[in-house]
Amino acid sequence: MGSKAFGSDLTNVTFDAQVAANQAKVTLAGAFGGVDPAVVAERPSLAGDLNGTVQMSAVVTNLSGPFSVDNVNGVVTLELTKSAVGGVDVDRASISADYQDRVANVQHLEITGPAANLTGQGTVAIDDEHDSNFTFRADSSDLAQFQQVIDGPLEGIASIDGTITGNRSSLRAAGKLSGTNLSYQDNAVLIIASDLTPIH
Repeated sequence: MGSKAFGSDLTNVTFDAQVAANQAKVTLAGAFGGVDPAVVAERPSLAGDLNGTVQMSAVVTNLSGPFSVDNVNGVVTLELTKSAVGGVDVDRASISADYQDRVANVQHLEITGPAANLTGQGTVAIDDEHDSNFTFRADSSDLAQFQQVIDGPLEGIASIDGTITGNRSSLRAAGKLSGTNLSYQDNAVLIIASDLTPIH
């Protein structure tokens, strides 16, 4: 069937929600087009156009109490075709992940486009008990394409291999950074190749 959400077209969508025993089981699958990420995130700088497919299933418990991320478990697979976010073109993107007990387990993350590429996998903990272990690689041949996203002047070429560890109380990132002709606001550097010590 077809419908609309966030001003977009949803096609061949299947949706099911079952409520019993103070919990809800929800499944969603279908294709979408024309989703504006600025509307979804309530950030005008992210204006764009998202197109692709999504498959999602989730369980929300304790419906009679206040909403909490502790009460949500789910699995999602998202595929993007030609899209744009904040002036940055995306050729394709895909993510497969599940969320349970305040830990996101990303089995696969890949974004490719003319200005940048990103891959990653691992876990990200947003509680104070578990530990994150998320590895990623990102590179950009034209950082100026991201000026609208960060709402500031940015230029250069850069790549980074990194790892995110820790949790909500102490989330840390470390890795290797390289770049040429980098500039941000009043700061500029011609060439950089550096190991990044863990930063919060």
